[in-house]
Amino acid sequence: MRKYLLKATLAVAALVALPGSARADKPNLSGYTFLPTVFYAAIGVTSFDVQFLFGRQGYSSTLWYQDTNIPTVWNKILSTKGAYPNQDIVPTPGTIFSNLAVNGTGQEVKFRICSGTPAPATPANCTNPLLGPFTTGIVAPNVRTLTGAQWNAERANITPDGANTAYGTVFAFEDQSSRAQYYDGDFNDVVFATSLATIVPEPTTVALMAFGMLGLAAAARRRRSV
Repeated sequence: MRKYLLKATLAVAALVALPGSARADKPNLSGYTFLPTVFYAAIGVTSFDVQFLFGRQGYSSTLWYQDTNIPTVWNKILSTKGAYPNQDIVPTPGTIFSNLAVNGTGQEVKFRICSGTPAPATPANCTNPLLGPFTTGIVAPNVRTLTGAQWNAERANITPDGANTAYGTVFAFEDQSSRAQYYDGDFNDVVFATSLATIVPEPTTVALMAFGMLGLAAAARRRRSV
């Protein structure tokens, strides 16, 4: 009986260790901001930095960025090494990629990842829709946004990790589509911070805020007229 129990335990351990297997890793960043958002370079910005914070993916992933002044070009930032189930994270958490160029000012900047074995070298090599590309923008179901303070609170759950001390906006990507067999939805596969992005609510959110302000103004007028 003990022999069969040992075999069953080893079988389960082997299954859990497979790349892409369903899992519940820490940190689980699924509960953070999920809004259709657009990210813009601030006026006067011509370059920015990205700090890689964490990667716990079963596949390897490549991270690119694009500024909309040159919409046909994706610029590579980094490639991660599939880390699950161990903590052999590449690049080293905390690594900063400096002086990433943008052209013009005030334009939208998009971030995109794609995963595979190995990591795709270009977006054109991203041929499995279940593994990307996943891109920030109006609809970005595979990315969450955190503040630097929120990430630093979450990172207490993991080791090794990257402390974010310089940048206010943190992006946390999920490396598989929700339609993929081993989707786990923990959004800790490629986590990075940037000195660049300002989070701008999508038009529906802005409209709701405007209606709310109009309602408050109307209520104030009624109170004055009484």
